[in-house]
Amino acid sequence: MGSTSVLAINLMADSLEESDIVEALTGVWGHQRVKQVSAVLLASWLMPISAAHAAIGLFHNPNAERPYSGVLTTLPQGFTEEGKIRMVTGRSLGDVFGLPEGWPQRSDDERMPASRA
Repeated sequence: MGSTSVLAINLMADSLEESDIVEALTGVWGHQRVKQVSAVLLASWLMPISAAHAAIGLFHNPNAERPYSGVLTTLPQGFTEEGKIRMVTGRSLGDVFGLPEGWPQRSDDERMPASRA
């Protein structure tokens, strides 16, 4: 049995509407060759400094030859149904990675001491 494949896309767009996501994914899922893609991991402005709060979701291909069921399913998920996306809540990347609240800023007791000039 073959492995699953997840396509990761990091969008650097100012805004992304749900209708844009629906239109893009339903159009992509209809292509024959895309059946080899199990899901799309879609993030918005994901960078180390924004990892704790970046918008992210795993969107499952309803026509995939091999559906994805791995560790990424702990993230928010989207399922295409009748031309719409049904979202299922999940954990944030900050939670998955165990990042402290307010990442990347340090808490008061972790701040660097003032320099002694």
